[in-house]
Amino acid sequence: MGDVTCIICGQGDEVVSTSSRFGGNIYECKRCKLQFLFPQPSDERLTEIYSKEYFHTWGIDDHEGNVRRLKKKTFSMRFGLLKDKLKKGDKVLDCGCATGYLLEVAKESGYQPFGVDLSAFAASESIRKFGNSKIYCGQLEDASFADNPSRKFEAVFMMDYIEHVRDPKKILSLASKLLNENGNIVLSTPKLNSLSHSLMGEKWSHYKEEHLYYFSFLAMKKILEQTGFTDVREYPAYKYLSLDYINGHFDTYKHSFFTPIINLGWKLTPASISRIPLPVMLGDLVVVATKNNNR
Repeated sequence: MGDVTCIICGQGDEVVSTSSRFGGNIYECKRCKLQFLFPQPSDERLTEIYSKEYFHTWGIDDHEGNVRRLKKKTFSMRFGLLKDKLKKGDKVLDCGCATGYLLEVAKESGYQPFGVDLSAFAASESIRKFGNSKIYCGQLEDASFADNPSRKFEAVFMMDYIEHVRDPKKILSLASKLLNENGNIVLSTPKLNSLSHSLMGEKWSHYKEEHLYYFSFLAMKKILEQTGFTDVREYPAYKYLSLDYINGHFDTYKHSFFTPIINLGWKLTPASISRIPLPVMLGDLVVVATKNNNR
């Protein structure tokens, strides 16, 4: 086992290997149910993964307008979780802002949008929309913004982000420091023991080389409380998806059972119907927490 320990519980004696993949193993902490990949991919490998091709699974090349509609409808729901906590003009940070769809919703809602992304392609798209003064390409801990030199925000969003970082505890502690008093964090991430995880098991489509951590609600609650947050609440994890989008995802991340079924359903469905956005809840964890001002 060596130095394989749970970053939440700080123990290695109850960490067990569940499977071997991606040049390492997926381990699980029997206490908090956190799962994680060890050893992690190299920086060079992650840079290779997060190229423009990484976003092909979204369908942004052929159906960018449809993808934008799906993403923005989902992100509008996430902002709805803070409807009583944000006011016009508040500064909002999106960690892993990708091509800027959440930031578009933030701006349209009257908030000041700021974003960080490691992908040069994604960051360039967001810079094109919002400018260099609001977008930083690189790691969150290095981020700076000409339009917000204090680096203080009323809300931090991490949509499908925390599973990608090498040290979630460090990143969440930083997020707490970036928030103003009574600020809030909103996270979404693949959820262990969700419907899709239970159905697919070891072939779960969220088991990817670039996903370094996998959270149960128990694990997420513990790590947030350890890093300066309180009042941790889970919410229904609806996402707007279309059959087009789902089909593209399973074409990229193939599953021996589900991919053929979804491909067939997509082929038999008229295009006008396959692009209809529908709210579905399959395999995500959505959590809101408030900065603990007593820490």
